[in-house]
Amino acid sequence: MDFGAHFGSHLDEDAGIAELKYFGEKYFPGISKSRIQHSSRSTAKANDIENGLINLGLGAGIFDEHQHGNCKTSTDPFTCSATRVAAFLNIDHDPAIKELLKYVFMTDKQLASASCLWPSPKKK
Repeated sequence: MDFGAHFGSHLDEDAGIAELKYFGEKYFPGISKSRIQHSSRSTAKANDIENGLINLGLGAGIFDEHQHGNCKTSTDPFTCSATRVAAFLNIDHDPAIKELLKYVFMTDKQLASASCLWPSPKKK
């Protein structure tokens, strides 16, 4: 089983891949050793998972928040690939993961930058 992502993948797809690698063995045996296969949005399909390819952010599958693969329109404006993966893996209630997902989601939706979510380290 491998991961499918578009060229120049975003933070939410990358975070989703990390979540699957670290927490997904129960659902996808061997996933911790999976690799990324880059493809275009037009060639990815929802049923790629049946052929051993888990698409994130494309293909209109379970980890794609985009409507019909259109990267500008979201069927659910309250999710991103990483939040969908976390919910699927049932890790979205862990306080540390929740904090990380907040940043990933807001960055994906271009609602915030890192500087407005976390204060800059103080210089000594």
